[in-house]
Amino acid sequence: MTPEMQGALIAIGTLVGLGVIAVFVKTLLDIGRAARVTSDFIDDANQLVPDVRRAIARSEMLIARLEDTAGQIETISRSAKEEVQDLLGGIDELRDNGRRVSAVIQGAKAGIDAFRSSREG
Repeated sequence: MTPEMQGALIAIGTLVGLGVIAVFVKTLLDIGRAARVTSDFIDDANQLVPDVRRAIARSEMLIARLEDTAGQIETISRSAKEEVQDLLGGIDELRDNGRRVSAVIQGAKAGIDAFRSSREG
């Protein structure tokens, strides 16, 4: 091999090596950019953590209030049901009393009619 060929091979090897180094450096730069983007994303996420915690706490508070309201509604519903049952019982009593009053009135009319008949007859 002549010295020119050896020089050419060395030049080619150097160029290939430089190309490999350039690709390696470009890959490192891409990794650095990706790390920077990831770091920014993590920073943004960390800034959202307090907001998320506040939202969770507010949700828990609202859930507790809803549970309390549901308990109150259940109590009111039970009371209303009992009151309706009492009212229905009262209506039944009024009907019974109305029937009794009607029977008494009918009896009184029959008595009056009998009295009139006995006086006229």
